[in-house]
Amino acid sequence: MIMRQKITSLLTERSVHHMFIFGLLMISLLPAVSSGAQDIGQLLRLGTEYETAGHWKQARQLYESMLLDNPDHPLIIDRLKSLYIRTFAFDDARNLLENEIRRNPGRVSLEVDLAHVIFLTGNEKDALDRWYTLLKRHEFDAGIYPLIADVMTDERLYDKAADVYLLARKNLRNNTLYAVNLAQLYAAQLNFRDASRELVLYLNRNRNQLHYVKSVYLRFPVSSRVLTQLEEPILDAVEKNPDALFLYQLLTAVYEHHGLYDKALKMILALEKRPAKENRGNALFSFAETVFTQGAVQEAKTAYLEILTSYPRFQHRNQVLIGLAKCYEAEENPEKAVSLYQQIADEYPDRGFSASALLRKGLIQRDALFDVRGAVQTFQYLIRQYQGSSEHGTAELELASCYLKLNQCDSASILLNKNVSDPVSRSSGHRMQSLFLLAQSQYFQGSFSNALTWLDSLSAGKWLSDSFQHPLVNDALRLRFFIKQHQERYPVQLQRISHADFLIFQRKFDQALVILDSLTAGKWTAPIQADASFRIGSTTLSMNRYTAALNHFQKIPDTFPHHYLADQAIERCGTIYEKMGQKKSAVNQYERLLTDYPHSLFADEARNRIRILEQDRS
Repeated sequence: MIMRQKITSLLTERSVHHMFIFGLLMISLLPAVSSGAQDIGQLLRLGTEYETAGHWKQARQLYESMLLDNPDHPLIIDRLKSLYIRTFAFDDARNLLENEIRRNPGRVSLEVDLAHVIFLTGNEKDALDRWYTLLKRHEFDAGIYPLIADVMTDERLYDKAADVYLLARKNLRNNTLYAVNLAQLYAAQLNFRDASRELVLYLNRNRNQLHYVKSVYLRFPVSSRVLTQLEEPILDAVEKNPDALFLYQLLTAVYEHHGLYDKALKMILALEKRPAKENRGNALFSFAETVFTQGAVQEAKTAYLEILTSYPRFQHRNQVLIGLAKCYEAEENPEKAVSLYQQIADEYPDRGFSASALLRKGLIQRDALFDVRGAVQTFQYLIRQYQGSSEHGTAELELASCYLKLNQCDSASILLNKNVSDPVSRSSGHRMQSLFLLAQSQYFQGSFSNALTWLDSLSAGKWLSDSFQHPLVNDALRLRFFIKQHQERYPVQLQRISHADFLIFQRKFDQALVILDSLTAGKWTAPIQADASFRIGSTTLSMNRYTAALNHFQKIPDTFPHHYLADQAIERCGTIYEKMGQKKSAVNQYERLLTDYPHSLFADEARNRIRILEQDRS
């Protein structure tokens, strides 16, 4: 009892130093301790501690002492055998196993392990002869086949392990045994056709394992060669059993995994035509939701339309309409998207997602269709009808933005001040957006002092302790810096640029460019001219006038190399050259950025773009 208490106390120490000292103590005391006084599980844990610390000698002495007192304990034998193999003491491992075989001639696992040790010594022929002899001697014992095949698999004898399983099928007269094991072995040999054939065989016998079988297929490599091998056995099975829905589902998953969304859609449409009546449309809906997120917009749209046509009472019809509207947005078909969002609001006026649909409709009207007045009507209706919705506050901000675009600054200010002064019902994010829009409104009107007041309150973190993490803060700091830098030295030019910015905000690009061009004409003497030129470059770039944009961006670092926009202007030049397909010129711009402005915020992205472009050119 005293000895056991010492062991328990010392086992709580994890330091290698303490383990080593404890090991020496145990080695000296173990011979005097009988097995009846020891806890075998506790001593095995001690052996594990030795092995983890790399104290192989102490672990070996511990296991050997334990075996003397417990000669028939399988865990001790297995632990000692594994330790011998790990430390390359193959002769000791062989002697241990041969001794145990003499003592227990009926334990086939010991003979399997002995052959394994012989294999590890380099005598592969003798090891194989022993394994095959065991298979012949116990040909009707189903348990011996995986025992030997697993050892062969560990030693990467994949073809021989597969032969063992095939022999089991023959001897046990069951052609479906070990299908998953065989599939894994064939895959390890890059024989994906036979791997797929075995998985289909397994699935035919275990149809409730479809999810598991799918997961196995999704671990295979993605390539046209692999796909050809994988699909052939499944198609053969479909031809033999055309009503097996699980095969269609499996093939659909394989096609999706390989990015063949058109083929996957065809399989799902075929699935929908099967005799079963229940859950019609579910497969199409799941497919559409999945592939849309993967960029297969056309296939997703086709699936949504098929549901609406074939299953007009589909239980998730509202989500189908929303998904279809998103497809139209992704396809840059704003008219159809707007129509669908309005249809959603009309069909489901009392549902929460109707407010979300109206919000999307208003944003598309304003930003894609440039129908600001139509957007105003949509946002006003949303605000009236869905006052308790989460979209209500956002709609007020977007409506205020619309008022600004229409030059209705007083109406915008009323809404924005309401958001700022109501800390209870308005989220901090909405209040911060309101502050920025108020600052923008004052800036557009040339009231720079008032604009700075709003910007100071925003950037000072008045509303949120972590407000500096909000993306609007960067915009606020940038505008604040611009105003303060030029307010005293170039008040007239600042007034003209603020008016041009307002026209750009209203998407009156041509009028804005007239003002900005007048500021950049002639010789450049003031840094604010670089600000005007940057705006011209950004505006013409949005109009896809690449040459004009390049001319204005390039002039900034050439004329004012220390201007705060110089590095960003060079980065924009690289982007434009990429859009024009001039990769070498793009690389030159990015390299200039890294050379002249090594600490630029755009440096990391420039390095990344160079790597990508150089790979494309090689």
